[in-house]
Amino acid sequence: MQKAELSETLDDMERDVDRLRKVAQRFSHVGSAPQLEAQDVAQVVRQGVEYARRRLPRRDGEVQIEERYVDVPPLPCNRELLEWVMENLLSNAISALDKRPGRIEVVMAPSDDGRGVEIEVRDNGRGMNPTEQRRAFEPGYTTKRRGWGLGLALSRRVIEEYHGGRLFIRRSIPGEGTVVVIALRR
Repeated sequence: MQKAELSETLDDMERDVDRLRKVAQRFSHVGSAPQLEAQDVAQVVRQGVEYARRRLPRRDGEVQIEERYVDVPPLPCNRELLEWVMENLLSNAISALDKRPGRIEVVMAPSDDGRGVEIEVRDNGRGMNPTEQRRAFEPGYTTKRRGWGLGLALSRRVIEEYHGGRLFIRRSIPGEGTVVVIALRR
């Protein structure tokens, strides 16, 4: 093994160990109110995007994740849990991509009243019909062949119960895509 390959393998192993630490930390928050600390939300969102980006289909240009961030003041949040919510929303967006090229946009901007932030995850995937939209956050509901249908339900709980925010579907049009929003306030 050459030095460059060894270095890359060690970097991958380090990321995997860090990932396991994060998963363990997330499970430690289940059932108890997590600590919220003032965080640079853009940095937390970027980490979730980078995790998802490393898991994209490998053919060049097949799926792109574009990011647009506007500076906002730090907001109280739990880094591990917010990052997990982002990873979950991005995983759902990736799995909804039914045409190529697939496009996902992550857009972060101040809320209209300036007292918080909205993070949108937009995709050009299959979209959802009205029934799917109504049921999307129900525990156990899924449109996927694999999975337990818990991701969106747990994500909503993390955002709404732990962070005092909102997680909702802003728009979804069958055949055109979906926009999911995380709204956090100070």
